[in-house]
Amino acid sequence: MLRYNYGIHWAGATRLLPVWLPLVNVLYEDSGAFKVATVLADSGNTLQVEAPHGKRTKIKSKDVLLRFPEPSAADLLAQAEALAIGIDADFLWQCCGTEEFGFAELAYEYCGGPPSAVEAAAILVKLHSAPMYFYRKGRGRYRAAPPETLSAALDSIERKKRQQVQISAWAEQLERGAFPEEFRPLQEQLLYKPDRNRAETKALEEACAKTGISPAKLMERCGVLPSSHDYHLNRFLYEYFPKGTDFPS
Repeated sequence: MLRYNYGIHWAGATRLLPVWLPLVNVLYEDSGAFKVATVLADSGNTLQVEAPHGKRTKIKSKDVLLRFPEPSAADLLAQAEALAIGIDADFLWQCCGTEEFGFAELAYEYCGGPPSAVEAAAILVKLHSAPMYFYRKGRGRYRAAPPETLSAALDSIERKKRQQVQISAWAEQLERGAFPEEFRPLQEQLLYKPDRNRAETKALEEACAKTGISPAKLMERCGVLPSSHDYHLNRFLYEYFPKGTDFPS
């Protein structure tokens, strides 16, 4: 038995294509992930569906975000994800305003008319993959992040990128056997009590992972740890005499 309705439906849609077509595929949300399937039976509140790999299950109608006749269920997400790569999240953020909205409404505006199933799904994928730009407010619904919050988040990302560039540069120096000057005041801390939140520690760990040797051996190769005796003596002094051994007469 065929079930007929408008050509493309979406959750909370306000615009529909005035063409009657059989609805055979659905895009739905399950535990925060998007899935696709072919509808086998529709009882109103629930659907019996079959996933592209053959597994059959029952889902709630309220979890369905998009109903579409084509492309096939197996092809929709792959095509949508490929299309989403070319969509600029910042441009979407500028277009969506400050009020809560549904992904299909934004897809209509972005496409300048009724979107195809792939276009609507691509907007959904882009919104979902950019949590800094868009806050999730419900199934298929989002709200743009406030400008000041977004600016702070982007600045944080940029700082992390610059830090990673510095970490990689330090790690490369260590791999070549050169000890960065910035590391000298932290040498004992790096050896005996590394703070893994510091960029220097991350660089040392990266260099050790790439060379396959321990921090002590790597420092020895860099010429800043003369012997194993120095390593063990300095560990003892670092632990029991943290303020140094320059005692008064």
